[in-house]
Amino acid sequence: MKQLTIRLFIVCLLFGFYSVQSQTYMVEGVVKDRETNQPVFGASIILKNCSQGTSADEHGAFRLDVMRFPAVLFIQCIGFLRDTLTIESEERYNSDYRNKKFTITLKSNPIQIGEVQIKARSTLFEKDPYVIIDYAGL
Repeated sequence: MKQLTIRLFIVCLLFGFYSVQSQTYMVEGVVKDRETNQPVFGASIILKNCSQGTSADEHGAFRLDVMRFPAVLFIQCIGFLRDTLTIESEERYNSDYRNKKFTITLKSNPIQIGEVQIKARSTLFEKDPYVIIDYAGL
């Protein structure tokens, strides 16, 4: 019984130590168009070297939890050039960025594509030009 209590205590201690070590820091901000100052809906905010990310809502606002520093955030959206936000250290976050919202402005980069041609072709009539189509059976 004594060994079971000791083991349970060690597991609780390790779990408590792990939860203290995995502290998260909230990074909030707004993504806007540099030219029009309008919010950029659907912009992607991705944390470098991590599978963590989020997207901006209809007002361009976003929230992202950061667990370690330096934190490099890539902000990108179709039709805009990508921007980067870097938070160097936990001390810098606590002194400069805690309880503040970032305003990230993206420069537009219009996408231009070449001419698009649409052609219709029926392979049914190429095989037998005298085929009878029964629409009642469809």
